[in-house]
Amino acid sequence: MSTSVVIVGLSVWSAVAWLVSATALAGISVIVARRWRARFGTALREEVAPHVGELPPQQALAVLSALHGRALASPLLERVAELEQLAATQPAQALAGARELVAAQPRAVPALSLCARLEFALHEPTAAATWTRAIAAALRVGANAAAARELEAHAEQREALGLSQAELRALAKALAARGAHEQAAWCEARAADD
Repeated sequence: MSTSVVIVGLSVWSAVAWLVSATALAGISVIVARRWRARFGTALREEVAPHVGELPPQQALAVLSALHGRALASPLLERVAELEQLAATQPAQALAGARELVAAQPRAVPALSLCARLEFALHEPTAAATWTRAIAAALRVGANAAAARELEAHAEQREALGLSQAELRALAKALAARGAHEQAAWCEARAADD
């Protein structure tokens, strides 16, 4: 009987020893994991890429080029950049080129934006309509930040804006996201009036 008591006693002590060892190992693992995370955690996280929809077209193209590791080109954006340079010295010619670009690509937001900007600068009667088309086109393709930038660029002309209620509400959200709360409130009020 004494042998069986010794064996049972050893078994109990063995089980207790295993339990203490497992608990100690788990505790040490938690401590090591916390220290590792505190020391190296930020270095192991991936950086979040910017949302290219929030960037101006040329900058978005540059970011995408960097992410893809090769130069991406856009004939449309290159032509818009050329026309913007021409606008500094010959705005009427630049406007004619922008209108040709819009005729060729009627839903191209950068072309519509440039055309509207030049029409406002040259006091053309079609400026508000072109501006409305630019904002509506930007909203349709999900470029809400571009639409918000367009409204902010010509905010003094906002009474001439001819957007639908849904477009005004989408524009209000985009403006609020950019921190332009006064313009967002105007869009919401205008949508409620229609």
